[in-house]
Amino acid sequence: LDALLSKKYEEASRKGVMVYFDLPDLRDMPMDQTDLVIVLSNLLNNAIEAAAQADPPEVYVRMRKSEEEVVLSVRNRVKKDLNLVDGQLPRISQKGAGHGFGLWNVRDVLKKYGGEYTISCRGCWFRFTCTIPLRKLRHETLQNMTFGVKVSSESATMKSS
Repeated sequence: LDALLSKKYEEASRKGVMVYFDLPDLRDMPMDQTDLVIVLSNLLNNAIEAAAQADPPEVYVRMRKSEEEVVLSVRNRVKKDLNLVDGQLPRISQKGAGHGFGLWNVRDVLKKYGGEYTISCRGCWFRFTCTIPLRKLRHETLQNMTFGVKVSSESATMKSS
């Protein structure tokens, strides 16, 4: 995960995009690391690409973790506001064949964890915010764990004097 974030930072720098990270320790996230990579890489790819066309070219990535949930917000500058129909993801990519599936992959990962997302674009800022409930994740993790309990049938005798 650290390698991914470093790589994306370098990519952004080469394109003249400033990326600002505000993240907790990602090693103890209650999500599969592969799923976290899918989410972060797709969101960063889109944000960096769009910000490179904007002025100033900026991307902000922020994650907060509480007892109840993880909230991830990625916001980036865009050249012009996008027309989002009912706050939904565009059905067709403007980039041509083979593009436009990244946010749908993110949506699928969020669905797997019972997460939700919102997207908005105002004032030349695109924002993708997702929330993943932790209570559900902990409950499923506990259900999948096997506990070994050894019960002793020895009884103790007490002597009274």
